[in-house]
Amino acid sequence: MLTQVDIDQIIRMPNLILRNLRITQVYFELSQGMAQVVGSENANWCSFATYASKTAGYAIRHDRLPDKLALSFDWADGPLDRFRAGRAAPRARLHTYLTDPTHRLLVEDEGVVESMLDCISLSVSIGNGRVFAELAHPFHHFITELGRDSTYSETHLQRFLAQFHPGPIKEDGQDYLIEAFTSYYQARFMDNVAQKAQAILLANLLIGLHEQIRLQPHIAEALEAPVATLRAKPAARLGGALPDAAWQMARRMGEQLLTRTMMFITIPAGDLRLGHNVKPPVGADKFPPALLTIQNGRLRQLLQRWDFSDETLTGTAAVNWARLEDRMHFIADFFRSHQQNTDLFQPPFVPVQVAGMLAGRIPGGVL
Repeated sequence: MLTQVDIDQIIRMPNLILRNLRITQVYFELSQGMAQVVGSENANWCSFATYASKTAGYAIRHDRLPDKLALSFDWADGPLDRFRAGRAAPRARLHTYLTDPTHRLLVEDEGVVESMLDCISLSVSIGNGRVFAELAHPFHHFITELGRDSTYSETHLQRFLAQFHPGPIKEDGQDYLIEAFTSYYQARFMDNVAQKAQAILLANLLIGLHEQIRLQPHIAEALEAPVATLRAKPAARLGGALPDAAWQMARRMGEQLLTRTMMFITIPAGDLRLGHNVKPPVGADKFPPALLTIQNGRLRQLLQRWDFSDETLTGTAAVNWARLEDRMHFIADFFRSHQQNTDLFQPPFVPVQVAGMLAGRIPGGVL
């Protein structure tokens, strides 16, 4: 059974590849626990986080690159000089120091491709760990403390909420989390199917908004990495050759190109491309019946702020994933359309892989 000690140990893990795998597995366990508390008819935030973290793992390890691009990356930093010096290809070296930071090269010794991949991996890994460090304990507390209540208790709820810092997130407050866990707790005692589903969607979106604001600098840094690396690396000889306006345009174009062609979130049924419109689960309508007509006033307000597609899934494709507005538009419709997709409760790894992780090994097989 998951414990608070387990969570603390994962947060401190120096092996960033293994840490991501363990985070993904813990989100799955928390998703299962939340399903016991608020019901398994609706996916909770941890259900979505399981597969967001699994997808983050692909970005950290760079093991879902198209074959030709991966091959070009492995040869881009001057293969003859690298092999004479006994240096491995960029992605191989990246894995070495993600598992053991003491093997990290000095920045000035990294090639252009190696530096770019390094920046992406570290940005995604830091964001993955930061969100987990803030949210894993509260979800665990919610399950183990409030999950035992058979009747609504305002006293128990307020005691649980005391762990959060009141205030807006721009002042490092956690008002969205306070509101979200209140909504989860209220949903636990709701009998009306639509009211319950909408209370859970409200909580999911509030936590999603909180985490996306927290992740903003890390996502932007990861998407800016290709252009930023070319500009900064002396070997590229481009830093001073172009005016700042040209670099800013290149950055925006690069972010949009990556969003449209390379970015996805993996779920059990396959990948959802972030640069394409959200697709509902196979055989389902755009939204579950309980979420078709929004009666929850706070949820309606949140959707009006972040969902710009006018009650459809048309126009939900993200143009630039580095922009909070683009991400939240996609996420709002993704959460709403897939909230009753029971596939999201499937485990992200097979038992033998989980056993390997718990033994401190990066498991084999498709991760």
